[in-house]
Parts: sequence; structure tokens; C-alpha cells
Amino acid sequence: MGVLRIILALIIVMEHSGSLRIINWISGPYALKIFFIMSGFYMTFVLNRKYIGKGSYSLFLSNRLLRVFPIYWVVLSLTVGVGVLSYLIYNNWQSLTPYVAYNDVMGIGPLLIQIFTNIFLWGQDIVFFFGCDFNTGSLFLTSDFNHIDTAYYRFLLAPHAWSLGLELSYYLIAPFLVRRKTKVILLFIVLTLLLRWYLYSIGLDHDPWTYRFFPTELVFFFVGTLSYRLYSYIEKNEINKNIRISIVSVFFIMFFSYNYLFSFAIESYWIPIFFFAYVGFTIPFLFQFSKKSKIDYRLGELSYPIYVVHIIVIRTLGLLIDKNNWQINKGVAVIIITILLSYILLKYVSDPVEKFRQSRIKISK
Repeated sequence: MGVLRIILALIIVMEHSGSLRIINWISGPYALKIFFIMSGFYMTFVLNRKYIGKGSYSLFLSNRLLRVFPIYWVVLSLTVGVGVLSYLIYNNWQSLTPYVAYNDVMGIGPLLIQIFTNIFLWGQDIVFFFGCDFNTGSLFLTSDFNHIDTAYYRFLLAPHAWSLGLELSYYLIAPFLVRRKTKVILLFIVLTLLLRWYLYSIGLDHDPWTYRFFPTELVFFFVGTLSYRLYSYIEKNEINKNIRISIVSVFFIMFFSYNYLFSFAIESYWIPIFFFAYVGFTIPFLFQFSKKSKIDYRLGELSYPIYVVHIIVIRTLGLLIDKNNWQINKGVAVIIITILLSYILLKYVSDPVEKFRQSRIKISK
């Protein structure tokens, strides 16, 4: 599924860079939700096949942290460094601007929380539900951060990393959920959908409630768990190859022409439910086709560094283009530079850590 993962990452890059949206494929938020489904599938897979027995919870969690943090910390350091360099050259602090602007009025509590969330990711999804009162130096809840001038999320150095905070929260509870009976997983799905329906019914049908609220986003991880259950079945029961190809083909048709196919009912809640249910249904067949491909695996490995590093590329390149009047296509340049930097991060940061991670699993066995 590596090809799909890198396509999803590039969709998010294109959406954030505001260019290259030339076909009617899914949106960035939808791409993230598919990532959550795939994460639910992979986590259920490894928890049922690799992390079993005494000490498996701590091993699983520490290995996930080793997967997430090294690349993120390198990019976070680059973000701070580029901010300082940008100020020295262009008098622009970039992502450090809020800290410079409000350092004398921000309370110690909110400051420490932001330092923690920026370094350790946990809580980055939650800060979108808060504003900061600079008269008192305290935080307050808000139902819509777009309508306040002091949105707390502005202090995130890598604001797109909120989804990683949400993922880490899932990792904490996944070992206690993914081995539950199928009927229990189905019950969790119904409950999360009912909660989402209730929030929509009281007017909370906008960002951040639509895709940053952890209790309702859990539904996508649960769909991934059901997807693994389906994979376990088809792994033991041969499915006709033509049927498998047809299932995957229908998925990609919907994926690349979503807005065109469903334009007649774009406001319907049932269309997304159908689409994401079909994503979960398709993933086992995609995994069957791709699981033995080293090239596909390597492409998929690029998706994480692409996701983490692309914002700093967009910000820095945008500043350079504006200041130097470069006549280049920003969207194309962002894609190329992001992929190049991602490969460097993968080869020199992720790969050495990955060897250590895999050795820990072998030793534990």
C-alpha cells in the first residue's frame, strides 16, 4: 500500500501549498482519514502478530515512539533554525513569530504546555480547541478557533503535526481495543458515529470538530481494525483474482474522481460513510497485492517524512520566492524539494532507527 500512502501524503502537500489541484480527487482532510484507517489496519496487524505476550505493550509503544520522534525532532530543529536564520536575513521569524510577539504577555502555564506539545506531540490536536487570553495569561475553550484572534494553535511550530498527536493517543489505547470481538468493534463504530451526529446536530459541524476531535476520529481506526479482520479471512480463503482487481479498481476510480462522482450529493453525510467503509473494505486487497513489493514498501516509507517536512518547505520557499522575485512554479518546486528532503530524512534518520526497532522485536521473540 506504499503507493497509496505516498499519494495521500502528496495530496496533503498540494492542498497546503495551494496549487496543483488539477483533478477531482479527495481533499486533504479525507486523505488524513484514510491514513487513520490504514493506521488502524497496520496497528491491528502488528499487535496481533508481533507484539504478543509479556512486555509487549511497552515494546509496542516505545517502538512507535522511535518511529515517530526522530524525523519529527530533526524537522522541528530545522524549523527553529530556519526561523532564526529567516529573521537574521529577512526580519521574519516565520513559525516563531507568535512567541516573539507575545512573549511578554503569555502566561507561564500556556507557555509550558506549548513547549511540551511542540516537543512531544501529545496534545497538539487538543490545542485547536483553546484560545489564549493575553490579559490574564490563561487559556479558554473555544468552539471555533477561526473566530478568535488569539487561537492557541498558532504557537505550534509545525501545526500540521496535530494528526501525529492524535495518532500517539491512539497508540496508547490500541493494544486494549484491537483484540476485542468484532461485535464490540462494531459497537464502538456506532457510538463514535452517534457522537459525531450529536455534535453536528448542535452546530459543531466545522473545524476542529470535523476532523481533529479524537473521540469521533476513532471511528476510522476502528474501521482499520475491521479491515484487518477481513484480511485475516481472505488470507485463508482464496478470492478470485479478477474480483480482487475489480474491488481495487473501483476504489481508485472513486479516489481520483471523488468530487466529480459525488457532486450530486456533496452535502450528504451518507456519501462519506459509504466511501470510507469502502476504503476499509479495499485495504485488505491492496495489502495482498503490494505486501511482497520492496519498491512499494520503500515508496510508502517516504510518506511520513513527506508529511512532516512539507510545511517548512512551503514556508521557506514562499519567503524566498517573494523576496527574490523568482519566476518558478511554487507548487512544483515544493513537491520536488519535499521529496528530496524526505529521502534524506528516510536514509539518514529513519533507516538507522528502523534497524534498531526491528532488532528489538526479534530479541523480544
